[in-house]
Amino acid sequence: MREFEVKVEKIKELLSSAEHATTKFQKVYKIGCFSGCGKCCSTESIEASSLEFLPLAEYLWKKGEAAELLEKLKDADSLENCIFYIPNCNDKTKGFCAAYEHRGLICRLFGFSLRQNKNGMNEVITCKEIKEKYSLSNISFKDEEHEFNMSDYYLQLADIDYSRAFKRYPVNKAIAEALNEYAQMNSY
Repeated sequence: MREFEVKVEKIKELLSSAEHATTKFQKVYKIGCFSGCGKCCSTESIEASSLEFLPLAEYLWKKGEAAELLEKLKDADSLENCIFYIPNCNDKTKGFCAAYEHRGLICRLFGFSLRQNKNGMNEVITCKEIKEKYSLSNISFKDEEHEFNMSDYYLQLADIDYSRAFKRYPVNKAIAEALNEYAQMNSY
């Protein structure tokens, strides 16, 4: 297996680990997204690394859909939300992800992971709606809950490829970069 293929496999393992942890987080704290909600997906300011979208790029190239998507992403800066977000025609904050199984790390962690605040206390990284519905300010998150810490996952991503892990782009640009990188690494 080539070095690049090993990198993609390691990212897949990390995404699977994050998926497992966020599912556990939701069960432990009895919280979840509202059915059909897509507020975070319809937010223009979401940033990600291209690295976390390499498994998606692999999937799209193997499926023969990447070239067409790259054409749509040429003007990625003008897109209001993630290219894979399919909004409800009546309300753009409601919808679904067309690439849910292959989504990036930020998509898996947001809503159901922790960070340390300025006082050194763990707090959940989520939207206003979930914080209000579940009264998260009243929940005490234990210091030892590293399996839910967003920073730990991004440090693991940095262990895979440090130079790309912290280079952040708007989400559509990150997807385009991943598609281009995958194509370049597989062109020889």
